[in-house]
Amino acid sequence: MLRKSFFLSLFLTISITIFSQDSPQRLFLGTSFNIPSSPTSLNYGVGFGLFEQYEYLLGEHWSLVQVLGFQNINGKEVEEFYENGNINVNYEYFRTVSLQLGAGFYFGEGQSTFFILFKGGYSKFWTVNPAYPEVRSSAGDLVKQEILREERNGSFWFFDPKIGWQFDRLQISADYHGTVNQVSQINVYSLSVAYNLIKP
Repeated sequence: MLRKSFFLSLFLTISITIFSQDSPQRLFLGTSFNIPSSPTSLNYGVGFGLFEQYEYLLGEHWSLVQVLGFQNINGKEVEEFYENGNINVNYEYFRTVSLQLGAGFYFGEGQSTFFILFKGGYSKFWTVNPAYPEVRSSAGDLVKQEILREERNGSFWFFDPKIGWQFDRLQISADYHGTVNQVSQINVYSLSVAYNLIKP
């Protein structure tokens, strides 16, 4: 369901853009390298992302922006204090599909220039809560029951400013993906490269 929703939305965006080639617009397909910051980095390592970025140009400097993205962040094995001692706990992954809307500003005119995008949106996430072993006393009495691995999903609102450089049809950028509430506590920096499918 996750992959079907992402690729269906991507297909619809590309199709609409192809049939309106005469309008001033850009359609990027890109990939990102994701680097989490605290508190995300405590349990998760680096990851990757795929995204579609559509821009409708308003003159030489401004644009309206829509982004559909998928992110995968790999989990880590970490040492945690549990009851009376430390144990190793395995965090598997954190995955999101998100929709972002916003505006962009291009500082120069033409196809090669520095830019900044102001975006925010809504994200659906999928993850797995780690398993914890049962705990018994020295006499063999059960102190705490075993906690099983559990898949979990939810959603959150986030903001995502981006800065970068436009090279003709290529765009190189860096952005910050942070939550605006306490549901997921996901804070991730991304380095991205994207290609414009529409010839300037």
